[in-house]
Amino acid sequence: MSLQPEIAAARDDVQRARDQISDTIAELEERVTAPVQAVKQRLDVGRAVREHPWAALAVAVGAGVLVASTGADERAAEIAAEQARQAAARAREAGAAGLRLASEAPSRSRQALGGVVDALGAKLVISIVDALRETPSRAD
Repeated sequence: MSLQPEIAAARDDVQRARDQISDTIAELEERVTAPVQAVKQRLDVGRAVREHPWAALAVAVGAGVLVASTGADERAAEIAAEQARQAAARAREAGAAGLRLASEAPSRSRQALGGVVDALGAKLVISIVDALRETPSRAD
């Protein structure tokens, strides 16, 4: 009993299913891509301005008048000025901290150098004491 014909039929069924799935995916991509492209074209501001420059200018002027009439530009300027004042204050504080650190640097350096010298001196004394302990006495 050979299973070859059944295997071949199953392979054909799988291939047909794959082809059908591929066709369905291609159709779905086509259905989705066309509307997306249409929306992208409608939202292309640069192209709209090139095609209708006077209308774009009128919209820009209208938007400017609208923003100016709401006072949003003045509020934005006030906020920007306050942020600039705060940034300047932080910069002054940072500068003062930097000066303080710079003025303390020599004394800190002296302290660090003193610590190193003390450590070296202590090591020297310990090595001398160790050497003296190891030296045989002449009285022996």
